[in-house]
Amino acid sequence: MFFVFTTIYLLKAITIVPQVDEGLVGPSFLPVVISIIMYAALAVVVFQEVRAGLPARDKQTFNLVEPVLVVVATAAYIALFELIGFVLSTILYVFVLLYIFRLDRKGMGWRIAYTLIITGIGYLLFRVFFDVRLPTLTEWL
Repeated sequence: MFFVFTTIYLLKAITIVPQVDEGLVGPSFLPVVISIIMYAALAVVVFQEVRAGLPARDKQTFNLVEPVLVVVATAAYIALFELIGFVLSTILYVFVLLYIFRLDRKGMGWRIAYTLIITGIGYLLFRVFFDVRLPTLTEWL
């Protein structure tokens, strides 16, 4: 399922055409990189599962709650990205993902710190280093 969604995502990303020449890093750059990372992660998971063999049915329960929550959080992030801007939407998204992946066991302070660090690195990477214009909340006010 993730392979199919990643392939669709990559095909859509490749069709993104920049309005002006933005050099190497255009609007399709990040989606293509994310797709490549996702393919690599899927290959690792498949390799680990094949290597581990088939588990007994009664030993393992199939739980889709976390993947569904990640998909819902990602859809909300995409919907809010232009509306409330990069910084606020990314803070909310990362905070929720860290909760879904149970980083809250280390404490709320660590989750807030990780959220701010990850958002800051993303901002520096795209806005400062790649000079990509990111949406802000003030554009809608």
